[in-house]
Amino acid sequence: MDGMRVFVTVGTTQFDGLVQAVTSTEFLEGCLPPQSEVVVQYGRGPVPSFGNSKQDVKVRAFDFSNSLQDEMEHANLIISHAGAGSIMEALGPSSSSSTKNQKQPLKTVVVVIHAALMDNHQLELANALERRGHIFVVHDPILLQQPETFRQIQQFCPIPFSGGDGGLDFATLVHDELGLSPE
Repeated sequence: MDGMRVFVTVGTTQFDGLVQAVTSTEFLEGCLPPQSEVVVQYGRGPVPSFGNSKQDVKVRAFDFSNSLQDEMEHANLIISHAGAGSIMEALGPSSSSSTKNQKQPLKTVVVVIHAALMDNHQLELANALERRGHIFVVHDPILLQQPETFRQIQQFCPIPFSGGDGGLDFATLVHDELGLSPE
């Protein structure tokens, strides 16, 4: 599977551990197929320095963008922090007019938990979506540098997310997972 395109997003946060993991030589050379491309949206963190790769991996990074839709549409693999907005954007259907009527291949969405920032809500949401088969969860960004983790990601077959859970809307899913009563 040569030429994988990976898009990584941290949203509006700073998640140096995730950015460092996907810009490391271990990830670029040890996990990705030759001639891949990695695009990193690094948010509030420092501009990343990319490791070396002898496999002709192209790399690009930016801090913020008005929309990540184009990057997500062109990616084979999306790696995201566990923010609800980023997850939902990654799971959402394409709204591009050029692809609306065409069946698009299902993208693999990997959600990486940022334990230092969360108040358990990100973990609970990620676990709920993982149990339903929509995403692959990684609990420590350093695991992305391990070829075995990357093999598991490539073997993961996501279940399409249709914007709800058995007819329930997203807010109900979140309320149920957090044990809250809807208002």
